[in-house]
Amino acid sequence: MPRTPAWRRYLRFWAPDLRADVNDEFRFHLETEIEELIAGGLSPTEARAEALRKFGDATRFGRDCQASDARRAARTRRNEAADVLRQDLRQSIRSLRRQPAFALIAIATLGLGIGANTAVFSVVNGVLLSPLAYRDPERLVVLWETLPDMPQIMVSYPDYLDWRQRNRTFEDIAIYNGFESFNLTGEGEPERIPGGLASGNLFSLIGAEPALDA
Repeated sequence: MPRTPAWRRYLRFWAPDLRADVNDEFRFHLETEIEELIAGGLSPTEARAEALRKFGDATRFGRDCQASDARRAARTRRNEAADVLRQDLRQSIRSLRRQPAFALIAIATLGLGIGANTAVFSVVNGVLLSPLAYRDPERLVVLWETLPDMPQIMVSYPDYLDWRQRNRTFEDIAIYNGFESFNLTGEGEPERIPGGLASGNLFSLIGAEPALDA
């Protein structure tokens, strides 16, 4: 078996290839063992067979070595990344201590940026990504009336009754107005609270249960 030239092993040191390194290392030790056995009086064929017998399962040995090297390389990369992060943090803290005004501005800017991103994500997640908390949300539609100078206006209750009576397309139609306010009275001072008006079939239509059923 021809020995791998030294210059190839040198190049692989600078451009590491775990599989190639393990194969080269195994080949080197195997060739060394064969040479020693030949020097001891065995023929090349006998020396090779005896060396392979001593080494055992070369494929399994190679896999074990590669797995070990891969784990060691991963640990090394993690440690190096952690060291770089610690150095960056220490350098940043020193810089902020030397310039407290800049530190306050940087912290405030980061806080505003994180808050804005969180708010935007919350809106996008609630409106676009998360499904509506209703039964069969993909089947829900919103209807309204239009006029030449008003493209979207609320439907009057008499029109809603006509729509529902003549409906041949939808499973059911409900109406609601969520822009109302009411006076809440009872114990203590009256309180003005936001609320809405809805037809009696709204909750059954969307598959929701009211918190308090009158």
